[in-house]
Amino acid sequence: MLVKHCPVPQEFVGIEDTFTESGDYEKLLAKYGLSAAHIADKAEKVLRRKR
Repeated sequence: MLVKHCPVPQEFVGIEDTFTESGDYEKLLAKYGLSAAHIADKAEKVLRRKR
């Protein structure tokens, strides 16, 4: 609803359409782009955009 009426820059964070695996939690977060560092990078990318 917000984006429809007040467009804002956005990035998607999530697992692509793939089969995942099990293993060490921190390693899996990094592998699939869900670690805090990956999320912070996405947020910074949005903040760098010009409107």
